[in-house]
Amino acid sequence: MAKSREGFDQVYDSVGSSKTPRGAGNFEKRETTVPSSTPDEEQGPITTEITVLVAGKRYTLTDDGGDLEIRNKLNGMGISIQENGDIMMLSGSGGNGKACGGRFIVNSKGGQLVKSGAATFEYTANPDSSTKGGGSDESSTAGKNDTAKSELCYGDSITEVHGEVRIKGTNIVLEAADVLSLIGKSSVLIQAGPNGGGELRINAGQITETCGTRVGLVAGQKSDIISEEVSLQYDPRASVNVISPGHMNVKAAGDISLGAGGAIEMIALGIKQPLGLIKDPVSTIGMKTVAGGLTLTSAAFTNITAIGPLTQASNATTITSTTFLTALAGTGINMLTGTGNVDITATTGNVNVKGLLIYLN
Repeated sequence: MAKSREGFDQVYDSVGSSKTPRGAGNFEKRETTVPSSTPDEEQGPITTEITVLVAGKRYTLTDDGGDLEIRNKLNGMGISIQENGDIMMLSGSGGNGKACGGRFIVNSKGGQLVKSGAATFEYTANPDSSTKGGGSDESSTAGKNDTAKSELCYGDSITEVHGEVRIKGTNIVLEAADVLSLIGKSSVLIQAGPNGGGELRINAGQITETCGTRVGLVAGQKSDIISEEVSLQYDPRASVNVISPGHMNVKAAGDISLGAGGAIEMIALGIKQPLGLIKDPVSTIGMKTVAGGLTLTSAAFTNITAIGPLTQASNATTITSTTFLTALAGTGINMLTGTGNVDITATTGNVNVKGLLIYLN
């Protein structure tokens, strides 16, 4: 391939004439023609010298003012080698029962090597015109039923661009029979809508993500509808933080189990929220069972401290301690029963009552 490029460059530099040499140095030596400011009327008529070299029944070979023209007399197709170095090729329009007429066909058995400057290609799917075709800006249905360009490669296809590649289309579909890979050495940006206000859809049987850090920003609402969710953190320094200036609602039709290797702390400031989830709360922290009981089991001690009154109301209350039970109050302790008796029983020990004064009815 390197020898082919070197041969192409050598031929390219040597092609030309004394008038229009092709070498890079010769282009720099050419003088720029400055157009005259004289009106067309004062310049006089423009004359063109045409020399007919070959005149056949269907084709003609002419020298048109330095331009070599090979033309078909019926439809004008042919080759034009112009004096300024341009080469133009015009195919015919077919017709007269020739369904395949008007095409430009290249069959290169040994491959092709094309080196060019800036190139512009325009393809149209309109069979009636080779220069004007309906684009997506002209009508809503133009170019949707016909194929303007089709390429077939039996092997790998590589496109290398030292710049920006931009693909525009009404609808763009990238279809891979096996794997579709998007690789950006720095980053990959996927944007839906002109300013990111469109919709992004992902349909997949399984989505696997691997990243070092994931940061998400949702300006509106986020909704997830899933059958099961599992969050596993393997770093002992990891933590789960849920911080919200609003409210939090956790409900489960089944059971809720909370477990911690350390301690569990619940703190409620008791600030009444105008749009809170709990309407007219009686207490800052409330625990209620609709059916069944409430059990508090402590391995060491249970400490209940209340600045105000401590009220306990039930049909029957049993306080059991395996060692001893202490009731301590800063001002006083009142034990009152509406009906019935108050029984204090020491099964194997004594009942000690101490006080400055002891009143017994």
